[in-house]
Amino acid sequence: MDGTKHAGMTKLSEICLVIPLGSLWTHYKKDGSDGLHHGVTYQVTSLSVKEDTGEPLVSYRSTQAQCGWDWTRTVENFLGDVSEEDLAKAGVPATVARPVRRFSRVR
Repeated sequence: MDGTKHAGMTKLSEICLVIPLGSLWTHYKKDGSDGLHHGVTYQVTSLSVKEDTGEPLVSYRSTQAQCGWDWTRTVENFLGDVSEEDLAKAGVPATVARPVRRFSRVR
């Protein structure tokens, strides 16, 4: 394993403290009332490393889905704020407080 991949693995042990396996999260969505809706809950299923770059990844699945699909994002994207451009595309009103987190931890 080269140094980049090893660094990614070390980082995963730290990330696991922030995004524990099995933890529950909601994803921002547009809503008619306050502008955001966090109704769908997702459970973190795994943390991994992108083989060629060493970049840490998080996989998660809807707790309401029956087919068992997992989605994967970079940890940076998962924990990051939604861009103003993406908020505008989603129709989130400017009156919603900024920054808007892409995912918010439920438990």
